[in-house]
Amino acid sequence: ANTSWKFKVGVTARSTDGGTGAEEVASYEFKGTITRDGANNTALPWAVTKTVEGETDPDWDCNVSADDTNEALSITVSSDDANTVRWVAVIELVEVGG
Repeated sequence: ANTSWKFKVGVTARSTDGGTGAEEVASYEFKGTITRDGANNTALPWAVTKTVEGETDPDWDCNVSADDTNEALSITVSSDDANTVRWVAVIELVEVGG
């Protein structure tokens, strides 16, 4: 409780189900702060900055949110049903408590 985290999240996705020349890719970056107060409420105190660096398929998306149930930063992804998509993320995080 009583902590704040500054985060930077990079997410990349790729599918090659369509064969040569049909690769689909996407890349996203998020910057923000998530907090947990003395009553164990987890929240994003202000809007997260989301940058869509590129998407070859407009059905794909990625977002981050505060998961108050699990007291965590949640990363959610979506893609079309026609492809197997591999998603990876890298997270830079710094925490301060008090």
